[in-house]
Amino acid sequence: MDKHCEAPLHAQDSRLHDTRERGDPIYREWGWSMFRAYERWCRVATGGYQVLNNVESVPPGTGNKMESFWMAETLKYFYLLFSDDPKEVPLDEFVFNTEAHPLAIEGSPTDTRLREALARVHARFRPTLPLSLGLMQRM
Repeated sequence: MDKHCEAPLHAQDSRLHDTRERGDPIYREWGWSMFRAYERWCRVATGGYQVLNNVESVPPGTGNKMESFWMAETLKYFYLLFSDDPKEVPLDEFVFNTEAHPLAIEGSPTDTRLREALARVHARFRPTLPLSLGLMQRM
């Protein structure tokens, strides 16, 4: 076991998927315990969260940095885990990339709506350049 704790993202990701797929509130409770531990041991007075150098000691040794993925990924998974609306980012319509960005699953209702919206935007803003500029011949 690694003594360091640099906010392991996959633990929060797993709690979200377990809660949504199985419907058992225990996974949400485990996520809340994890969040409380971050608040207790990693939060710094000036804002942000630091890494831990040794999770095997109490109190754990702290590092002097905040991982860049803390805000973008870890807190996003916590937010979704504690959201009361499972339709906020439905897991049957989205997958998360390695940076925790939701991507619509191809063929899902969300994907269809996004593609239709993009087509409308593209049609509206399609450049209409005068042919006299000679730009069309160069393309």
